[in-house]
Amino acid sequence: MRVGQGEGRVTESDVEQRLEAAGRVLLALPWAGCFPVGFRRLWPTMEGETSVKRRLPSSHEISAMDEAYCWTALLPDADERRLVLMRSLVLEPTPFGTPRYVWSWTRLRRSTGLHPDTLQKIHGRGLARIARGLNAPSGSGVQIRRPPPVERYLALA
Repeated sequence: MRVGQGEGRVTESDVEQRLEAAGRVLLALPWAGCFPVGFRRLWPTMEGETSVKRRLPSSHEISAMDEAYCWTALLPDADERRLVLMRSLVLEPTPFGTPRYVWSWTRLRRSTGLHPDTLQKIHGRGLARIARGLNAPSGSGVQIRRPPPVERYLALA
């Protein structure tokens, strides 16, 4: 990311990378529906059942996630914000290296009734607005911090 080098500008792809990293962290956080996370551990394990240990996100990753999701406040339209947030939820990549989105364009088409090309344009416009807001001069009333390089958070993992 170019932001860490002097007065670099944030691009749409930088914003998309940070939001996808935030989505991975959010999906990695422990949750158990309406029960506490430790509630399931009281139940005895069945024979042959293996428990999959997931790596919990670090505090730095959670802070980066919070910061990236605060950027969506730059989007005035609630539907555009919702689309950007839904598209940020990314599971671990497949063995082929392609990301697995929780909300694919097809699934979004079914839930919204909009054509995938329209959804992609709205998503791109949202990312562009976030990048424009992050690149705005400091005196323009935008109170969001400039993002540090994403590599910094990935190195801590």
